[in-house]
Amino acid sequence: MKKAHQYRQKQEGAGLFEVPDTLKTLSKLGNPLEVISQYVDFEMFRPELERGLPREERKSKAGRRPIDPVLIFKVLFVQRLYGLSDEQTEYQIKDRMSFREFIGVESVLDVPDALTVCEYRNKLSNNGLYNMLFKRVYEYLKSQGLILHSGEIIEASFMVSPRQRNTR
Repeated sequence: MKKAHQYRQKQEGAGLFEVPDTLKTLSKLGNPLEVISQYVDFEMFRPELERGLPREERKSKAGRRPIDPVLIFKVLFVQRLYGLSDEQTEYQIKDRMSFREFIGVESVLDVPDALTVCEYRNKLSNNGLYNMLFKRVYEYLKSQGLILHSGEIIEASFMVSPRQRNTR
């Protein structure tokens, strides 16, 4: 006589409704980015972003198209909200479904890399828009009765330290 397993069995593969079910569960748990999306229409920053991030004239249609300025602003918002480095911003957005949902990308292939994030942040900083735009977002949220507390995702990296072979 075979004993039945006492423990719950793992689900086999992602189902058809995996993504919607995950997003619904995150929403029930209190996804802060979802709340921010309900209050802030990031499209209102498009005119300033397009002025602050002028596009160079393209010589041909070859190559990848530039990133939407509102999308990159949302990436910078997530970076600033959670205190992430450029590399960790790229990693966390690729890793976390809630970040991708907030930013508006479905595939990890559409997530800007760390150098692109740094480049856009520097362009906005050089034009004096970086701090001004974030100040406007925070003031807008405050006027809606929301106080935004920045968090931090702690980066845990493992490094192998050299072994000391000192002998007397």
